[in-house]
Amino acid sequence: MDTLETPATPRMVDETLDDQGTRCTVTRIYKTDTETVRVLVYRDTYERQSGADVHLLNSERKWTPLVSEPVTWWHPATCHAGVRTPTVLCEVADRLITRAALILG
Repeated sequence: MDTLETPATPRMVDETLDDQGTRCTVTRIYKTDTETVRVLVYRDTYERQSGADVHLLNSERKWTPLVSEPVTWWHPATCHAGVRTPTVLCEVADRLITRAALILG
C-alpha cells in the first residue's frame, strides 16, 4: 500500500500588509528546503483588478506562477461594511500556501 507523505511546512520569512482603503495587499515570502515561494493576495474595488497567486523563485531569480485562487471565491466577502479586508486576504494567503505545499510535496 502506498502512503502519501506529508509535505514539509513552508516557513514564513517575511510578511507585508498594505491597506490603503480601496486597495489592500498581503505579500508573504516562504522558504522550504529547496524553494522560495511568494504568496500575493491583492484586493481592489473591482474584481478584475484583484488577484490571489503563488509564485516560485526560479534559478534565474524570476517569479514563476505556481497556483492561484479565483477572485470570485473571496472578493465578494470583502465588500460588506464591517468586514476586515486584511483578515479575509490573510485567510486566502493561508489557503494558497497550503495548496502550494501540497503541489511541491
